[in-house]
Amino acid sequence: NVTYNGTTFCLYLNRISAAEVGLLRAETGRGLNETLVLTRQGDIDVVAALIWLARRQAGEARLRYIEVAQEITYGDDVFFGKPDDEDEPSVEEPGDPEG
Repeated sequence: NVTYNGTTFCLYLNRISAAEVGLLRAETGRGLNETLVLTRQGDIDVVAALIWLARRQAGEARLRYIEVAQEITYGDDVFFGKPDDEDEPSVEEPGDPEG
């Protein structure tokens, strides 16, 4: 999760496609792994990238990275957190006896 100025955006890593990673790299110059590592530094372009991906997952497929990046400043309130278990969609694993 990324909470930005009181609004929480859920990003599910298991739903990110190769095409989205390619778009992320084209828009920011970084792939997903590098972006995730950089969350520790708190740079606002990284915040924008994660919110952008989360909003695309939530249905804003035509949203451009620059549209999100233009809204974010260092003065904004940002918190990174892990999604609650009940928020994480269940994913059936092959061979899962309960699935």
